Amino acid sequence: ARQLSVLFAALGAAVFVLGGTAVEAQTIKPPKVPAKIILAVAPDSVAPGGTARVTVELEPIDGVKINKYPKITVSVPALEGLVGEAGTSQGSDIPPPEDQLKTNYFKTLEPLELTLQLEPSASSGSHELDGKITYNYCMPANGFCARKRVAVKIPVEVR
Repeated sequence: ARQLSVLFAALGAAVFVLGGTAVEAQTIKPPKVPAKIILAVAPDSVAPGGTARVTVELEPIDGVKINKYPKITVSVPALEGLVGEAGTSQGSDIPPPEDQLKTNYFKTLEPLELTLQLEPSASSGSHELDGKITYNYCMPANGFCARKRVAVKIPVEVR
């Protein structure tokens, strides 16, 4: 019973932090796509053993702010015989002070850049790499905040 009351107290605190009631929290519908993701790969084709630069841009929709904390991350797992693991991030390692939460939003968001190192044995042709972008966003008008994980396909052409 004590654990249950602690759980309810924590849930009540979470609702309070979001600035609303439990009923209000249930009616908030998060956007399916809080930010448009734009991927670009350069150069157009890469020699085995070469590198490709992936640029990732996030463009939040109206009413959405991208958070600095936790960091935005972009990751690509290694794919044997093609490419090594790669990743990058942007943002802050520490949360803002409680009285300055609005400073946690990016005013402008620079593109993230990721370097892919192709294996010398990479076979020629068109390949798609699995990637993952993770970011946190808020909707200041209603206090809703959430983490978003997006799976992306990164096209790589090997000469």
